[in-house]
Amino acid sequence: MSDDDSPTSSPAPVGRPKRDILAEVEEEERREREEKLKNREPPIVFRDFGNSVEELLDELEKSLANVELNDDEMRCMHELREYALGSEGSWVLSDEFLNLIGRILLSGEPGIGDDSRVNCLKVLAWLAVTKDDVILVLHQDRRDHVLMRYASHVDQLSPSCQEAVALLICNLFENLSTSEWLLYISEWESENNRGPTSNIRVTTKVGVHALLSKEFKDIGSALVYNFVMKEVKTAVSKNTPKVSIITPIQIAFCSTTMRAQN
Repeated sequence: MSDDDSPTSSPAPVGRPKRDILAEVEEEERREREEKLKNREPPIVFRDFGNSVEELLDELEKSLANVELNDDEMRCMHELREYALGSEGSWVLSDEFLNLIGRILLSGEPGIGDDSRVNCLKVLAWLAVTKDDVILVLHQDRRDHVLMRYASHVDQLSPSCQEAVALLICNLFENLSTSEWLLYISEWESENNRGPTSNIRVTTKVGVHALLSKEFKDIGSALVYNFVMKEVKTAVSKNTPKVSIITPIQIAFCSTTMRAQN
């Protein structure tokens, strides 16, 4: 057999560089996000709080005047004002920020009243519709679940706090990332041995409670509307079926109708 007749071996396939694969995945995810935003029904949110955010911050600080804040908490109050009124991103909020929010909402200290909690929640609700990077703050709350733990007690709060927490949850539907955070199905342990719960369960509870209220049914109706326009992803895979979340809201509507008839 001559050299010309000898079989030639084809070159071994070369694997694609990992960075190219990652870039392709990121590009696909970007296109998916853009497609979601394009096809997304605009949520109903509330931007008129009766006060400017600067006035809400002033009222929050005034309501905490008799509370002894440590140096970290004082710095966090300054950072909150800087984030709300300035052009800086959420990176200006330090790791201790959610500790301060948790103290205001959950501590039950005698010096911290409902006025502090309402002003705090309204500031957060304002940030939810004006800042695109609020999701970074929510991601920091994955361990302690400060906001969701407080919201899970909506039926035990004062009417003013119930309305404020419903307003916050409703306004968090403004951005795609924060609305998906509201509907996370992964479970976490609730307080006082009440068993596991999840963001979506708390969001449902707040939505139903607000819808059945007399004082802030407008917020409840908006929250429910935002809720039913969403779907819950049960897995990352595109081929995995999505679970409808309309059922608990239908129950709420039925309850409302029954109450109206009685």
